[in-house]
Amino acid sequence: TLTWCDLYGVPRPPALVRLADARRYALRLLLTPEVPWVDDGTREFAARRWWHFRRIRDELERRGVPYTC
Repeated sequence: TLTWCDLYGVPRPPALVRLADARRYALRLLLTPEVPWVDDGTREFAARRWWHFRRIRDELERRGVPYTC
């Protein structure tokens, strides 16, 4: 959710940052955007899929959060 703020170009709300810092998961999966894009009326930013993937990966690495890709 934090990286969606970046995608939309809006500041990250401090409460959202605190929630992200507090969450712990047994496993995080980071999936590459290799499946074909389907405009189903709810999806956005078709041209920025790889940018968003890299942004999420960089955020996880910056925070020292383990993930599987």
